[in-house]
This record gives sequence, C-alpha cells and structure tokens, in this order.
Amino acid sequence: AMFTNRKEREELLEALVKGKKEADSIKFSQ
Repeated sequence: AMFTNRKEREELLEALVKGKKEADSIKFSQ
C-alpha cells in the first residue's frame, strides 16, 4: 500500500504497536 504522507504512516505504525502490546497484555493476564 502507498501512503501519501509520513505522518499517516507513523500513526498506522503506532496503532499496530499499540495493538500488539494490548494483545500481549491480554495473553499474559489469562
């Protein structure tokens, strides 16, 4: 996928990292 600007790409990466951390937290809490 092509991203028109860097800020949009950085926000997407942050969302992915945040989602991964939340998934890891859920996994460890079980």
